[in-house]
Amino acid sequence: MSVPRQVNHHWRVALLCGMASYLDSGLLVTTGVAVGALYAKDLHLGAGDVGLILGLQTLMFGVGTVLGGLFGDRWGRRRIFLTSLIGYTVSALVLAFAHGAGSLYLGVVIGGLAIGADLPVSISMIREEAPEGQKGRMVVFSELLWLAGVIVVLGSMAFIAPLGALAARILYAHLAVVALVILIARTTLGESSEWLAARQASLAAPRSAATGFAQHRDLLRRPVGLVVLATGAYFTAWSIGSNTWGQFGSYMWTNLTRSDLGTYSIVSLAVLPIGLVPGIALMRVIDSPKRSRWITAGALLLPCQWVVLLVLGSTTTGFVIGMILNSATAGIAGEILYKVWTQELIPTLNRATAQGVTLAMSKGGVSLFAFLTPSLMAVSRTAFFAVCLSFSLVTSVIALVWMPRLRKSPASGAISVASVGAGMRSGPEATGS
Repeated sequence: MSVPRQVNHHWRVALLCGMASYLDSGLLVTTGVAVGALYAKDLHLGAGDVGLILGLQTLMFGVGTVLGGLFGDRWGRRRIFLTSLIGYTVSALVLAFAHGAGSLYLGVVIGGLAIGADLPVSISMIREEAPEGQKGRMVVFSELLWLAGVIVVLGSMAFIAPLGALAARILYAHLAVVALVILIARTTLGESSEWLAARQASLAAPRSAATGFAQHRDLLRRPVGLVVLATGAYFTAWSIGSNTWGQFGSYMWTNLTRSDLGTYSIVSLAVLPIGLVPGIALMRVIDSPKRSRWITAGALLLPCQWVVLLVLGSTTTGFVIGMILNSATAGIAGEILYKVWTQELIPTLNRATAQGVTLAMSKGGVSLFAFLTPSLMAVSRTAFFAVCLSFSLVTSVIALVWMPRLRKSPASGAISVASVGAGMRSGPEATGS
């Protein structure tokens, strides 16, 4: 396959590859609203179907990330992010024209695999094509596109929710159109120059026989293995709470507070932009020592959303405050930091695979929790909120205690373990937090 070698402009790469995050959040929220509410009546979906379909989508996402990351490191970024978008477009069309539960199962399987494969290679491409001193900024920008996807979907819901199943079809059609446009635009991008250079150097090395799948044994060894474990645990613990809001937010609102879906859409739309403010602020400081303050603030604020629900219970006020806190932390905790850390701390030829493995860890945990979420909420709301709080606390502890001890060696790009103090002295380019 011929690969274009033209020079890529870093902001153009950040936008076109970052749209994978937009499509990811768009599919996540749309399926959550469609399956949990809009399609439920017309397609005769029960509580079991809701949990299985949403959990299956998350599980397939995890499988896709492993495959996409593995083949993205082996064959290059471009080939994978083009193929995956074709699959995503097909899945969005299947879901838009769904006529029964079978169509939904098929659509989420294809869509989960496709967007899962896209994300690790697209985020790697963004970092690899960004100039020095702006790599963190470009990665954070992709996460702002994730928030934009949520805002667009929920903003649309505020106006089209009364249309019922037709509203779901419109939202899925919108995702199909966006995916097709981005697919066409991505065909003009060349391969990652950093990946090409790393691949060529690996092939020319005396141990070139280890190039390929064998090189990924490094993911199980120190020091790279420690980074994989830390980032995987962090992202998994955070994703369980975040996915609960994303996939089951409308379900919780309508079933626990007994309020209507239209009100939920309006409230969600009002609070979501709150996350853009700290996200933009982090984007400005992520490549400087000042970022540690924002990371600390996010870690301390993250558990508060579940504390509020435990104190106020399943009230409209409690949910609104919880949604505000969830949005406020989205720009300075969770996925946005996970992406920065994995890009900084993993060598080029292991980068996409490591992301695939850690994303799969996350989605595996999330999918299992999603299967149980409706039933657990029905048994005990208090216990459900307490479990979510425990995962948030684990997330914060990892961010404050573990990640500062992982730092990057500026000379070789390898990973080493250092004290918090050494990490701070090395500056933002050499520290894991």
